[in-house]
Amino acid sequence: MEPTENAKKPDKLRFWLALMLEDLPVGTQFQPGRLHLTIIPWFVSELDEDALINSFSGKFSKINKFNLVLGQKAMFGPKKDVSVSLIEPNQTLQALHELSLEWFDEIGARWAVKNAHVAQDYKPHIRRRQGTKIKTGEIYKINSLSLIKAARHEDGKRVVAARISLK
Repeated sequence: MEPTENAKKPDKLRFWLALMLEDLPVGTQFQPGRLHLTIIPWFVSELDEDALINSFSGKFSKINKFNLVLGQKAMFGPKKDVSVSLIEPNQTLQALHELSLEWFDEIGARWAVKNAHVAQDYKPHIRRRQGTKIKTGEIYKINSLSLIKAARHEDGKRVVAARISLK
């Protein structure tokens, strides 16, 4: 039987790279709001998920553990109504962001967000959430890098597609 025009196509996945403040194993499903630091925001790729994960694992397998220090509070967003904590300048984090952009180009990805805020527009931060306690000067030990996936049509669910333990 031929599909009709109204047949629903499978939803394409979108991905992002993040440092999760609480390490989550592969397959963990979570809702938006989990504390994290975005390395590169939502993107899509024509690679299938297995090829994307293999590429991710190959590209980032040699990254060493490092620390992040929470900096001052700031307000982001077009209306300046999103409370964040900036991250103190960190060469390792900047190098990881640049490596991620290199990988983004290698896999032929494209942004799935209107404003990607990458390269010179990248301002590392953690969004402050109700019910969570993060303090200026707090140090976070970064032990892993996660590739997160979600359906493009927002259902609120995110899943850890792959995770690399840093050396």
